[in-house]
Amino acid sequence: MHLEYHHSTFINESDIADIAAVGINTVRVPVGYWIVGFDHDDPSGKAEWDVYTKGTLKYLDLLVTDWAKKHNVAVLLSVHAAKGSQNGADHSSPSVYGSQFWASFEENVNNTISMVSFLTKRYKDEDAFLGFGLLNEPNGNTKTEILYNYYKRAYHAVRGSGSECVLTVAPLLYEQNPNVLTDFMLAPAYTNVWVEWHPYFVWGYDGVSDQELVDTSVKVKFKNDVTQWNSVLNHNRLFIGEWCFATNGKFANDSELFYQFAQAQTTVVNQAEGGWTYWSWRIYDDNAGDNMWSLRAVLRNERLKAILFPLSNNGSSNLV
Repeated sequence: MHLEYHHSTFINESDIADIAAVGINTVRVPVGYWIVGFDHDDPSGKAEWDVYTKGTLKYLDLLVTDWAKKHNVAVLLSVHAAKGSQNGADHSSPSVYGSQFWASFEENVNNTISMVSFLTKRYKDEDAFLGFGLLNEPNGNTKTEILYNYYKRAYHAVRGSGSECVLTVAPLLYEQNPNVLTDFMLAPAYTNVWVEWHPYFVWGYDGVSDQELVDTSVKVKFKNDVTQWNSVLNHNRLFIGEWCFATNGKFANDSELFYQFAQAQTTVVNQAEGGWTYWSWRIYDDNAGDNMWSLRAVLRNERLKAILFPLSNNGSSNLV
């Protein structure tokens, strides 16, 4: 009952209307493997599914077929939790925190392909369906040969369904740089394949000063990475699937240097040819306050709102 209340109230049509009103044209929606309600690749594991809440597919249907279409917003689904866990993090729902078995068993990989195929077939004729992020933040002991082979198999499964939707492929989390996947699944052999990065300035910067974070980490390193990617001949589009203004206790959210940090990040992500999606639209208890993980909270700050969505000369917000 409590989860049903959460699913029916946490995100609803008014959120999609608000998202569209500010000038955002795409939402990225994380999904777990259990949403489809079956596992043809490992029927013996049915008991594992019983721990997850059921009946959530109807809300995804509502988003794709009604709300997003009505408000002219595209929907990009993301395999956030693959069976077995692709990274061991809580957001991929491992059976034991830190464990990751997605790449260890072929039936897990096959299950992910089945999930992507099922949802693509379900939505391929819907105007609001943009595509699929094939795997969110693979990491740890995931072997690249298994990961890359999965991407190709999933691609052919989706194209075999008759869909030409966008498909994003992500490198291992610690390999997000312009030297990885630059020559992977390129046109003309592959179509509508984007490469997805999640650049955060939250972790790993404890020894970096506030000024250095802005001047070097963002304005030099991050900018150079995106510029280098864009300069590669015949490259796939770069998509910034996750980013935000949050930091790990760095400058105050109202300091002048923080606004420089926000502007610097925004300038760079706007250079990604596949665009970007902010993580996330909302969090619990964000009806007040300035938690930078919540885009709703960010937009209450008029200066940050102007950084993200500057008005063009004709008074309309630039689409991202």
